[in-house]
Amino acid sequence: MNLRKIKNGYIITDRFGSEEIHTTLESVFSNLLLHFEGRGKWFSGDSFGVVEIHRKPNDKFKEVEPA
Repeated sequence: MNLRKIKNGYIITDRFGSEEIHTTLESVFSNLLLHFEGRGKWFSGDSFGVVEIHRKPNDKFKEVEPA
C-alpha cells in the first residue's frame, strides 16, 4: 500500500493500483487497520491495534519538547 498526501486529503493506493481518497487521518487509519487486521468498527472480535489522534495535549498525553 502507498499513502500520499494531497490538498485536503490523502490517497491510499493498493497493490492492484486502486486508489481511495480519504479526507481525514482518522479515516486513513481506520482503513489501514481494516486492511491489516481484517477488522473494523462494524466487525466483532479483538483488535490488534487502536489509533487515537490527539490534536492537543491532554492529561494522559502531555506535550513534550521535540528531540
